[in-house]
Amino acid sequence: WLDLDQTESHWALTDPGRLRRIMSDLPHPDRQQPSLVFFVGKRCKAETLRALYTSNNVSRRAAHGVANVLLDHTSDMAPHPVLLADCTPDATPTSLVGSWSMCHEAHRVNLAQHDLLDQDMVAFVQVNLLFSFSHVVCVFADDLGGNRAAARYVENWTRLRLGTAGELEVRPHLLIVTTESRDMDALMQVECHSCFDSTFESLYIVVLDKTAVMSNREKVRRILNHVIEDARQLRQERHLLLSASALADVFSRAVEAIGQDATTRVDLLTLSQHPAHSLARSLVARHLQHFLSLAVGQCPASTIVQLLASALLVQGYIPTAHSKEEKFHDHEGMGADQDDRLCAVNRV
Repeated sequence: WLDLDQTESHWALTDPGRLRRIMSDLPHPDRQQPSLVFFVGKRCKAETLRALYTSNNVSRRAAHGVANVLLDHTSDMAPHPVLLADCTPDATPTSLVGSWSMCHEAHRVNLAQHDLLDQDMVAFVQVNLLFSFSHVVCVFADDLGGNRAAARYVENWTRLRLGTAGELEVRPHLLIVTTESRDMDALMQVECHSCFDSTFESLYIVVLDKTAVMSNREKVRRILNHVIEDARQLRQERHLLLSASALADVFSRAVEAIGQDATTRVDLLTLSQHPAHSLARSLVARHLQHFLSLAVGQCPASTIVQLLASALLVQGYIPTAHSKEEKFHDHEGMGADQDDRLCAVNRV
């Protein structure tokens, strides 16, 4: 997905454009809204991925310390395709050194956090960039050395998380899978960490039976699908369920933003390029003046203000992300000009 390497003076992040290529290959990238699941682990993770996503040959790619990203091909025609991010702790975070300019255009940015150690830098990129686009983070405790070690791994993410989360922001749900009954208190106490709420929406702990392989797989599948659906609904309620096209665009801008200022957390709405930035342009001003000339005398001034505010707010959301997007389109046939568009918003 991304490559992370260190020079003498700084860390550098390289985006080879894989996410954009995956999104553009979907049949309806402007309307399909993917769900991204970020898996962290080694052997148990690999076995689970092969069992849950049997048609994807997940293990064909070399292990990557930041993450590989691929599409579940059985879901590519669905309204909500599933993206899989596959992270192997301790694996190299760089797989493309020397080949960035060979096959596809790659974007490379420098990061200011040059003083972080290797694994902390990987965790920094994951929690402050990739998790903003992840619906679920699934950690396999057995692969990390047990429950207590897994708890420390998660707490390192929360320690490196920038800033605090706003009420309308979205964070991934955290799902921890374990077969150990010891040190369960360590996992449960993860949620008590002071920065947990700024990093994750909620915590799910799945305890498996080492002797029941088949039932374990179905249990993980059932719970994972449930958590994915919960995450999708939450993003839809907060108007941040991105289409495939928007996901690719916003992610590219997020990589650029973290290179320019690695001390500020990713803000999806800011990166969506709100059209209010161009309100001063004469075309927008002319539309507003025309609307006001028609509206004055037809309805109270307070109604006009509320109408304009709601229209600008709605149109400021990322395309297809607003939960009422389909209702807005239902009204577009009533007229092509801006006035009909504004009136349509008022009736929703």
